[in-house]
Amino acid sequence: MASFLHSETLQHPDGPAPEQRRFERYDFSMQLQVVRDQKHLGHTLDVSREGARIATRDRLKVGEKLNLELYLSDNDPFPIRLTGECRWARYPDEEQTIAGLDLSGSNPRSLNVLQKFLSSLFH
Repeated sequence: MASFLHSETLQHPDGPAPEQRRFERYDFSMQLQVVRDQKHLGHTLDVSREGARIATRDRLKVGEKLNLELYLSDNDPFPIRLTGECRWARYPDEEQTIAGLDLSGSNPRSLNVLQKFLSSLFH
């Protein structure tokens, strides 16, 4: 299983699923843009080396491939460009999507920059 799945998304008859993430997850909000026919703003709810849970007004679909621009700080002029695949999506209301993204298909350099940034904040 990919690192970004929440145990709440996996239903087992005997209770919650065991933890299956490969990388540590950080509760951290960063601005991002989902790049499709136009750019849609959003932010991370939590993030790991190869996955993220995000919130956006853009309606995402499971299996959809996305291009993302992730800003490490509010004043960051140069975002990290990542590729994501939507693995699950929830629609708490008509204007918001909460989604789990697999980022493992991104450029390895971009993933390394993200991991170094996260490590500098939390270790």
